[in-house]
Amino acid sequence: MRDRPEALLLEEAASESRRRFVILAPLMCSGQFAGAIRLSRAGAPFSAADLELSAVLAQQLSAVLSAHQLIKRLREAEARLQGERDYLRRRLMPRPALANMLGASPALSEVKRQIQAAAPARTTVLIEGETGTGKELCARAIHEISPRRSAAFAAVNCASLARGVLESELFGHVKGAFTGAHREREGLFAVADGGTLFLDEVGEMPLDLQPKLLRAIEEGEVWPVGANRPRRVDVRLVAATNRDLEAEVRAGRFRRDLWYRLNVFLLRLPPLRERREDIPALARHFLEEAATEQGRPHPGLSEPAAEALRAWGWPGNVRELKNEMERASLMAPPGVPVEPCHLSPHLTVASESVAASEETLEAAMARLEGEVLKQALRRHGFNRTHCARALGISRQALIAKIARFHIREE
Repeated sequence: MRDRPEALLLEEAASESRRRFVILAPLMCSGQFAGAIRLSRAGAPFSAADLELSAVLAQQLSAVLSAHQLIKRLREAEARLQGERDYLRRRLMPRPALANMLGASPALSEVKRQIQAAAPARTTVLIEGETGTGKELCARAIHEISPRRSAAFAAVNCASLARGVLESELFGHVKGAFTGAHREREGLFAVADGGTLFLDEVGEMPLDLQPKLLRAIEEGEVWPVGANRPRRVDVRLVAATNRDLEAEVRAGRFRRDLWYRLNVFLLRLPPLRERREDIPALARHFLEEAATEQGRPHPGLSEPAAEALRAWGWPGNVRELKNEMERASLMAPPGVPVEPCHLSPHLTVASESVAASEETLEAAMARLEGEVLKQALRRHGFNRTHCARALGISRQALIAKIARFHIREE
């Protein structure tokens, strides 16, 4: 490769009486041919100095083209790195939980006020709310603005573990306490010592394990499985449930004394249908989040799509909305705002039905929610586990809704 482009002197016949002389100087961009400078004139031929000047000019323009190409590539790389950096920052350094509770509705503003009131104390908090309303996010917000924020936040779902596993997970065990206990293991009460322990779905805790939890709350000490002495712990307890614990107490499925200990500061999270004005802001946030993870341009949200989202009953609450926006970000072409046609069919049907109905909003939403549940159950052959996963709700919440709408297996 030459250090600079070489200009060529050519001769072409313009007519029988006059000849035209042409200089062609190639333009290179990053080592590839990108074009040429063409100079021509009739009469006298170009001089050697003209050739030299053309070559120098071509060299300078080639350098400009190469620099422009390099700048373009650097900007593209910078944009990719910026997106990756933002994604990693959100993953590794998540925003404070309170800041992630998006919305300005009166219902959510009241929740935030109660979080700020409860956070400074050591008081046990009981969070009530339907599946998908953000109970763990609420618990994290309480921890993050409390005096215990520098210590650990530990969480466990009481419905996801068998009785023996849950006991060991909460209280720990000593070596040899049971088959397979080859070493001592700390429980979550010990992990959260000085911090906060979050018990999700506490209403699902086995009845025979509840006295041990009650003792831990009352005495500030835990007994690891197989231990011969207790361990002192200083833990702030936050529990959550999607059940009516008072009704569970009356039914004999939950200890009354434990309920009294948990129900010191009751915080109720409103379902998404009770704060519809927050839905567009939440939807846009989830769209941007999904697009970033998928490496796609951030889509907008059209007003007709926002209206369709507001009209839906959201039985799975915020979690269901997040799943829907992840789907919509894939259905919409890159850079194109999400329209109703990019949403799940049942959302647009709901929007049209509500608009044409003379029912009250709550009645219309209840009717549509029941219809969607029936369709989902039929699609999944009345397999409750698969149906609950598709709807973005827990199996227990689905069972409760089946009973509420008197749905029978076909």
